[in-house]
Amino acid sequence: MAAARRQIVDRLPLALCHYSSGDSAALRSGQLPRAVRIFISQLPVTERALAQSRENDLIDYILTDVEDEVGRTVDLLDLCRLLPSPTLDELSNCFPWALGLKRNPEWKRMRIADYLRSMLALGVELPSSAIKALGTEGESVFKFNEVYYATSRRRLELSWRDFRMQQELGRRFVCLIDDEESVAAEAFDYGVIAQGRALREVASDRDLHGAVALTMIGRRLGSELTALMESAHTQRPTDGYRPIAWHNVFWELVSEYEALQPPIEIHDPYCERDQDLADHLKSNFPEVRGVSRPSILRRRRRLQEQCDNRIRNCLLEQLA
Repeated sequence: MAAARRQIVDRLPLALCHYSSGDSAALRSGQLPRAVRIFISQLPVTERALAQSRENDLIDYILTDVEDEVGRTVDLLDLCRLLPSPTLDELSNCFPWALGLKRNPEWKRMRIADYLRSMLALGVELPSSAIKALGTEGESVFKFNEVYYATSRRRLELSWRDFRMQQELGRRFVCLIDDEESVAAEAFDYGVIAQGRALREVASDRDLHGAVALTMIGRRLGSELTALMESAHTQRPTDGYRPIAWHNVFWELVSEYEALQPPIEIHDPYCERDQDLADHLKSNFPEVRGVSRPSILRRRRRLQEQCDNRIRNCLLEQLA
């Protein structure tokens, strides 16, 4: 995948944007600058001057966003190769989603399935284990057309909105003109930008391997935590350790150790308070005996402590 990542850094920017030299060092040409200028010309008058003054910054912002998004699809291919016999949930958990993305796990799972299905439709070779994990899920909805993605009206609108929020730019804009300074004096050092992109590539690669390592630990812990629950149930079958785990302890573990995502069984509803858990067991699990709040509290703490200790010991073993 190194060659694909290098093309993202070296070739993708040139496919979207060309940099002119000379006195107008900041002047750009190409499909992305052209699309940005058309977009700016159609903005309300109250925003147009602000956008024109930050045109180059906005182009850089979109270019970085596109590079990152394309890089994430390469990351997905890497994950399919690094994870032995992956599941869609594991791929979704390891996938480097954009910071601030607010989507539920089911949406992310479907997004991964659509990515993989679209790749297959375009003739991209996927490992057989990834194809098996995909099954019949996903739709071929992505064409992976970087130019269209970068220059679409919707992309420009979202990028302008996010750029303004990131830069804390309001609608009102005051322009100060200083004739002693040339436009070139305010131009970016594009060599520094290229170095920054390369550093992001290296960091992304390290993060993928770390995510895969944590997922593999989570797989191991999934069976071990389930075995702890089953052992407690076997020793005291009327104490309700299974539903205590399903409706509380395992919920807490999945939340606290989110990066591990151990494949353990959780059921709705999540009973956060011990009294709620006791009431739920009393109403739905007649085989459980002694369902007072103090009794459930003791059992829950016992099981949770055992699970926490097992997770810590496993992590220490891996770090050693």
